[in-house]
Amino acid sequence: MESSQRFESSDCSLADADVTGVEKLVTKVENPWVLLQSFPLEMVAAGEGKSVKSFLSDATGLSPAHVSTKGLEIKSTKRLNRLNQEMLHRARSGLSVKGYSTTEIEQCISDCPQTALAGLAYFLGHAGSEALTLAISVGARLDRLAMEALKCIEKDEILPYKRLLLDFLDEERRSFAGRENLAGIDEVQQVLMAANDWSSLRGPSNKVAEYTLLATLAAVDVEWGARYFGRLAPTPTFLWLAPQFHPDFDAANSKGLKRDVLKSPVGKLFDLLWAVTKRGASGGAEWPANPPGPSALAKDINHVQTGDNLIRKWTSGAKPLRTAQVTELWASLNANLCGGETFEVPLPWIAVALWMERALVRRTLKPKSSKPGTVIFLSDIAYQAIWTEYRRRWAEQLPEPGNLPWPQWLLAQSAWPDWMRCSQSSGRESSPRDCQ
Repeated sequence: MESSQRFESSDCSLADADVTGVEKLVTKVENPWVLLQSFPLEMVAAGEGKSVKSFLSDATGLSPAHVSTKGLEIKSTKRLNRLNQEMLHRARSGLSVKGYSTTEIEQCISDCPQTALAGLAYFLGHAGSEALTLAISVGARLDRLAMEALKCIEKDEILPYKRLLLDFLDEERRSFAGRENLAGIDEVQQVLMAANDWSSLRGPSNKVAEYTLLATLAAVDVEWGARYFGRLAPTPTFLWLAPQFHPDFDAANSKGLKRDVLKSPVGKLFDLLWAVTKRGASGGAEWPANPPGPSALAKDINHVQTGDNLIRKWTSGAKPLRTAQVTELWASLNANLCGGETFEVPLPWIAVALWMERALVRRTLKPKSSKPGTVIFLSDIAYQAIWTEYRRRWAEQLPEPGNLPWPQWLLAQSAWPDWMRCSQSSGRESSPRDCQ
């Protein structure tokens, strides 16, 4: 289950960075399940351009100091009720600003699942005409796994904890159509069975938690993609948003490529938004032959405050981008290229890209530098295996698949650099030297 690997610039002078990076992506040593349950908060906070601490402080009215030391722990029933009312007020106000009626607002609040990953799937499908019910059911199942795992840890119950994870993996393994697409489940099961204390459970626990994160994303990718891109051939699209090294970058040559080393998730998002809008402008007849440069993108956005210099700052990480800004840019693209016709906002693409920009690309700590210091890569092999399984499993419940092709320059992309693929099967952190 080779879910993620990390490339650090200190290995090959990617950006003259001295950052080693601390991987927080569902890999907290003692308890990965806490971090997994906070994943939706990370995604929403990234869309607001805020840290999780700042987002929680603003959303709840709790002081930053309280959030830093105690999280959302509140012992006073009166204060907890007041906090819940404040959160509901904020939710209603946000929906009202977006044009929802009072009845629609109350229906949204009533329908929203109360657990983290199911709630995330509901949120990501909220911009569309239909709820992502299949993805929500996956999220609810994974939430139950995470909450049961947390209970076992809190009670210091090692054997029930092991049995919980083994049963989950066994159920996943049996559901896969072919043994060649098991996403590394067998290997993790073997390590789990050999573990006999909390220390030896850390590694496999991280792998299972990483698997659930990929499964959540893949479930949304399958169901939303089937509805949003109905006439196009089904394919996993979220991997197209992952950070990608320039094809001419040589990890072993510190004197090689120095500029445009990495295509950021925000840059990849702009490519996708522009491409689908250009195709829509042609009546669905053709895709653009290549992705746009900053100048061409700025010209097509034709927004008075959005020049190519600002686009470069966004795509380099020098300036944060928020969901509301992307939505505005999407409307401008639609208006300028499609004669005023506005297509449904691809919220899952936007949310996933802004989260990836925050979580997978760690910039250097040098003043005024936006160069990447550490880049985390999600395993395309594991993700595609999970995506394929959900697509097969839900075939009868999804719309009839389309057959129109995607552009070759998108299909040819890989989130995983060739020089790191040598060590992908091992599921360990990779250094470019592994491929020498």
